[in-house]
Formats: sequence, C-alpha cells, structure tokens
Amino acid sequence: MIITEEKLTSIIENATRKALMEYQLKNKVKQMVREMFESPEMFSQFEESDSEEDDNKPQKPVRNPDGKADMNNETEEEQERRSQVEAFFDKDGKGEGVDIAPYAYKLYHVEKVEGDDTNDMKNARSKFMKCLNHELNDDGYPYSFDSAEINQLESYISAGRLSESKIYDAVGRAMKKVLG
Repeated sequence: MIITEEKLTSIIENATRKALMEYQLKNKVKQMVREMFESPEMFSQFEESDSEEDDNKPQKPVRNPDGKADMNNETEEEQERRSQVEAFFDKDGKGEGVDIAPYAYKLYHVEKVEGDDTNDMKNARSKFMKCLNHELNDDGYPYSFDSAEINQLESYISAGRLSESKIYDAVGRAMKKVLG
C-alpha cells in the first residue's frame, strides 16, 4: 500500500485535530466543575481566623468584589498552572518574552485592525499586562486572570506550540493505523 503525501498530511491533521478537541473538552469540563465549586453558594465570603489576635483585624474577602477568584485562595495545581502560563509570557523576567498582543486580543475578543491601534486594542493589551504583572486596582486587589482565562490562555499556548514529539507521535500512530 502506497501512502501519498496528501493522505499522510490528512491523517496527521485528523489525529492532531482529535487530540486538540479531546484536550479542549477536558479543559472545558474542568472549568465548568471548578466554576461550580467556586460559586458564591459553595464558599463563605470571608476567611476565618483561628487566633484571637486576628479577630480584631478587618478581614479581607476571599473573593474580589468583581467575583474573580483571589490568587491567594488557589489550590497548588491552580497556582502551578497560573505560574506556567505567566512564565510563558515573561520568559526572561523582564517582560520581554512573548508578544502578548495576539493573546490579549483573542482573550478579550477584540478584532485586530491592521494599520490602526484602536482603543479596544490598547485596552486589551493594558488589561492583559495589568493581570500579568498583578498591578493593584483602585480597591487594592491585584488584577489577575481568573480560572477561565488561565484555561483559555493555556489552550491558546498549547494550540500554538505543538511540540515535535507530539507530531512524531501522531505520525507514528497514523502510520500504525495505515500499515497495520
């Protein structure tokens, strides 16, 4: 049996598309479950103190007023994912890593206008950088990506950089199906 380049390309594309769809579905289910558990009905609004000394201090809400999860209230897994996503955009520690503009536009659903820098484009980049750098808002809470945004960014990153090993694995599986 002879496999043409076109057929091999089709097999690889189909296998890659299937793997990405499974990954995105898994992330969507995780996101939905996480959002269900993060709903206001599931947790109390304020952290509780074990010491009498802490009882006299004003308590900070567990959640930001805008409903986004407080970074200090994340599980270890969520902290690790957040760190990995943020490290992707700040590879050298100086903010000169990856070009954030396409990610900001996609995350905040902003249409890029060639040859123009619209207010929507500026606002998307600004908000993205504030979240990435955890700048404080007017209420004293740090801007941060919420869980859904971290999931989206993780998806965009993984879709944009399929590693060679994944491609080789896809080719190997496709070849096994065809040959055997």
